[in-house]
Amino acid sequence: MYMGRGVRTVQRYERAYRLPVRRPAGKDRAAVMALSDELDTWVSNIPTRPLGHVRPVLLILDSFVAGALSERRTALEHAHFNVLAAANIDEALATADKFNVDGFVFDCQDNDNEELCESLKDRFPKKPLFVLVPESQANGTSPTADYVIPAGDIEALVKTVVTVLGEPRAE
Repeated sequence: MYMGRGVRTVQRYERAYRLPVRRPAGKDRAAVMALSDELDTWVSNIPTRPLGHVRPVLLILDSFVAGALSERRTALEHAHFNVLAAANIDEALATADKFNVDGFVFDCQDNDNEELCESLKDRFPKKPLFVLVPESQANGTSPTADYVIPAGDIEALVKTVVTVLGEPRAE
């Protein structure tokens, strides 16, 4: 189903929130149809309430190299973000597909990780991608990244993530 919800839930959305569906004239219980562009517009405009105390979740590729992402992971967790770590590209993609993460943090310094960054932007175009690059390449732009951060600047990483995703609630 296009909405990713059960029939009864979608029926409730129709009654309670005016989900845009169409029925044949004069037939209340007839089959319905809906146009995907109308549903997309409805989803983007429906008011939602905040999820309360849910902290933003980031997915990082932690290659378990001393000094690589472990310090970054610790800094992000200390800033009260939930952090999921993947050990390799396949695990990163599988984790991204399984969990609804709010953003991605990756080193995109070699060709394999650059392909991962491109794949993530294709699959999750609305999720921010924070790319860590060596100081010599930190010109602030990347074809696949939303935010480019010098790899050694942990404070800049945390500050950028907080600016984009907001200050996590630590309650």
